[in-house]
Amino acid sequence: MIKTPLAASLLAALCAAAIGLSAATTTTFSRFLNNPSAAAAPDDTAARCGAGCALFHNAAALRQPKTSPFPAAIGSHAESTSVIWNGQYLMYYRTFVSPAGTTCPIPQGVALATSADGGGTWTPVNGGRPLPALQTVQDGQSCNFDDSVQSTWVYAPDVIADGSRLVMVFEQRDHNPNYLGPGQGRSLHSIRYVTSNNGLDWSNSTLLVGPGAVGAWDDEVGTPDIEKDGTGYILTFHGHDSTGRLKQTRAVVRLDTLAGEYTGTRSKIILSPTPGWANYGVGMADMTREPDGYWYMVFEAFSGASGSCGRTDTSTVVGIARSADARTWSVRPAPLISGRDGLSCGWDMPSWQVLGGIRGIVTPNDPPEGASLVRWDIIEPPSS
Repeated sequence: MIKTPLAASLLAALCAAAIGLSAATTTTFSRFLNNPSAAAAPDDTAARCGAGCALFHNAAALRQPKTSPFPAAIGSHAESTSVIWNGQYLMYYRTFVSPAGTTCPIPQGVALATSADGGGTWTPVNGGRPLPALQTVQDGQSCNFDDSVQSTWVYAPDVIADGSRLVMVFEQRDHNPNYLGPGQGRSLHSIRYVTSNNGLDWSNSTLLVGPGAVGAWDDEVGTPDIEKDGTGYILTFHGHDSTGRLKQTRAVVRLDTLAGEYTGTRSKIILSPTPGWANYGVGMADMTREPDGYWYMVFEAFSGASGSCGRTDTSTVVGIARSADARTWSVRPAPLISGRDGLSCGWDMPSWQVLGGIRGIVTPNDPPEGASLVRWDIIEPPSS
């Protein structure tokens, strides 16, 4: 069937509405169908405009595949991170499968999946069980929530290739049921790192960023993202207060080396401007540097009364921003992905999966909770 320009525009709009694309992205996606040559990025670095740059400039769109490239074992509300290393396609993610193979309601640690088809599809290693050095530990049992006992949860990994090794940062939740006195517990969230020479066996963890003072904006820290920057590193992470008085934010630090706890200045990132859909703050984010020299960040953002899920007065979206210094970010006005209803976190916890010929953004498939991860393909205009 030959599509007329009007029919193509309507088709693009219907497809975009079905997958939660913005009006601006719908227009661009329609241009792809009608006049691909008109969809070039509107800046002078178009020749070096990568996937993130194209999304930022509305010169690319997102499409949710009909089927997930991840099996059900790689599921529930999980963060993920992907890397090509020594010819291997590796993905690390928060798993809810216990070392015994039982699916649990609380995080069980960090698991590994591999791809044999260039990142097209993924298979969990050892059935999705957590890696031995990156497991949840909870007195008595580790499968069900119990804040009456001592526990350590491990989740939110981010991995980079660093010469002959891999470096992973992750969030760790340490709960002490008697931290403030008998029966007065507190959970401390910190950022730690480990290294590996083979992707399977990991070192003992080292504290990298500890929690701030009670009630401070960085009272709790987590969902870290580490990137190489020359010979050093950039680390971003979320921060919020356990009292719930302050909005959630994200911060950045620069590290010359990875050598124990960082005790220097923690600088909040700046969104310029801050869109209404991020007026309650920013959570998990993932950066990538592209050939045009900019960092591109996909991030979850909250608006309304809180940053909590399951509330009709709160919404979650995924946005994109770019920066030259990883601190001050220009935000694309419209979000990339919008949530499905007011009782969910929506499609949140975004991470880039740009590996070889794969161009996408990975999020949980919420609602319902407990579903598999999904990858949103980045659809770019054809080369002229």
